Amino acid sequence: MSQKEVSSRVVLLGSITEDIITQPGGKIFRSLGGVLYQASVFCALGRRIELWAHLGENLAEEFQRLTKNWLSLDITGIKVVPQPGNRVHLRYPLEGEREEILENIVPPLELRSLIKRLSSRDFLMAVINSGFDFRREDWRRLVERVNCSIWLDIHSLALEPVLGEPRSYRSLPDWSDWAKGVTWLQANRQELACLLGHPTKQPAFNEMLFFSQKAASLGVKAVVITLGRAGVFLGEGEKGEIFLPPTIVEAVDTTGCGDVLAAATVIALREGRPIREALRWGMELAAVAAQVKGVAATFRSLKASDID
Repeated sequence: MSQKEVSSRVVLLGSITEDIITQPGGKIFRSLGGVLYQASVFCALGRRIELWAHLGENLAEEFQRLTKNWLSLDITGIKVVPQPGNRVHLRYPLEGEREEILENIVPPLELRSLIKRLSSRDFLMAVINSGFDFRREDWRRLVERVNCSIWLDIHSLALEPVLGEPRSYRSLPDWSDWAKGVTWLQANRQELACLLGHPTKQPAFNEMLFFSQKAASLGVKAVVITLGRAGVFLGEGEKGEIFLPPTIVEAVDTTGCGDVLAAATVIALREGRPIREALRWGMELAAVAAQVKGVAATFRSLKASDID
């Protein structure tokens, strides 16, 4: 391994959440979640990850127990704040999009200090878990000043910024302010509908391709749109294709599957795999994660997996 590979790292930023998940059949379970899904993939596969997040003091002890065997986790950027951590109620209906209610947001991340830490050998992976994770102006300043590959997951940016009540999907006419200069841009089909300006209409293939072209004009190398059981759309400017799932599994819990796919894809990209090969590998690991519930089980399942 070269010195460059030793000194390089992936920086992951987002929110650590307390997830209260109600499944379609009515069963409820609880897990720490948010950006920990991506971190669990890196650690289960033995890859170093430097995590930046604000952690509510009520979740700090549980976080330590959960991650004590995550040997490649660097918690340099974890700051415990003296208030309750983000709490999210996720309710999955038999059909349609899940309902999300957010409680107890922590202060947004201060990204200014991160600019000084990132070098041209680093990779930045950012996830908008709550919509309150970091300020848009701070994000723009970071993107414009660093020289590294960036993966951005739009995620909860597509939800109304409200607390204590169900969050509706909204149009995002300013999405380009978040996407400009990003290398890879991730969303699911519902979030893409918000980016396109019609939250109630599911986008067709030609609309995904249109969005890919628009994103390319902002400097985005590729867009990755997760489509659930229909697979994943990969758009590279004027080129677009849908990758079907490698296997069909009976999902136990789909929370975090897109996060697992993204983290595995990033690992593969950094190790020199082409984007198509990286995505297929990410989809295989996401299928493993879909068969368990919660971050701890995701870590164990991926660590035991022989998918390479």
